[in-house]
Amino acid sequence: MSGKRASLNVNDLLGRYQAGESQNSLAQRFGVSRTVIHRRLSENGVEIRGSTEANRLMSSQRAPEQHRRYSQAAHAAVRGVTQSEEHRCKIALTRENRKLGIGRAEVLLAKWLRDNGLTVTAQKAIGRYNVDMAIHEGSIAVEIFGGNWHASGRHARGFRKRLDYILDHGWLPVIVWVTPDYPLEIGAIKYLVSLSNIRGTDESTRGQEHVIRGDGEPTGIGKTKLDYRASVGGDKTGDLIRGEDGRFANETVGM
Repeated sequence: MSGKRASLNVNDLLGRYQAGESQNSLAQRFGVSRTVIHRRLSENGVEIRGSTEANRLMSSQRAPEQHRRYSQAAHAAVRGVTQSEEHRCKIALTRENRKLGIGRAEVLLAKWLRDNGLTVTAQKAIGRYNVDMAIHEGSIAVEIFGGNWHASGRHARGFRKRLDYILDHGWLPVIVWVTPDYPLEIGAIKYLVSLSNIRGTDESTRGQEHVIRGDGEPTGIGKTKLDYRASVGGDKTGDLIRGEDGRFANETVGM
C-alpha cells in the first residue's frame, strides 16, 4: 500500500477530481482501487460528490452524440415493459415537485393567471399524467401545444386516451395552441378566467374539453390528426355542451 501511496501525484489527483473526473476513472488512471482514491480525497479535505451531482456532471460533459446513445439505450431498456399505475403516478408527482419541463409560455401563463387571482400549479400531476398548467378554481387542465409534434407520432396516438383519463379524474382539459401566428395573448387569459368562473357554478361544464388559440379564439388546428371531441370555431363566448354522441355543440351562455 505504501508503494501505491507514494506513486500517486496528489496535486494531479485533486486537480482531475475537481475538474470533474470520477473516482472510478481516477482509480483506473492511477492503477489503484476506488477506496484508495476516496481516502486520499478525504484526507486532503475534498468534498466528495454525491451520486446525483456526479450523474449531473457526467451528463453535462457528454457530447450530443453520447446523449443520443444513452437516451436510446434507456428507452430500449423499458420498451415493452408495462409500468404499474402506482409507478407512473409517482413519476408524474416527482415531475410536478421538481418543476420539470416548464417553458417560457407556461411561466408567462402562470403569471397572468395569478395576476387575475387564480391559483395555479405548473406541471400538475393528474394521476399518471402531467399537464402544463392546472387552474384549481374550476379544476381546469391547460395544455399548451406549440409544435407540429403535438399532432403526430406517439403523441397523436395517445391523445384521446390521455384526455379521457384527465376527464375521468374530474378535470376540464383546455388545449391552447401557441404558434408564431397566434402567440400567447391576454385573450387566452380572459377565456380561461371566464371558464374558471363558469366551471365553479355550472354543473353542465363537466365532461367538456376546449381547444383555443393563443389569442383566445376557438380553433381547429390539428383536428385532422387529433381526435377532438370539442366544438371548434365559432363564437368564443359560446360554452361547449356534450351531446348524446359524445361530441360538443356551441351553446351561448354569456362567457
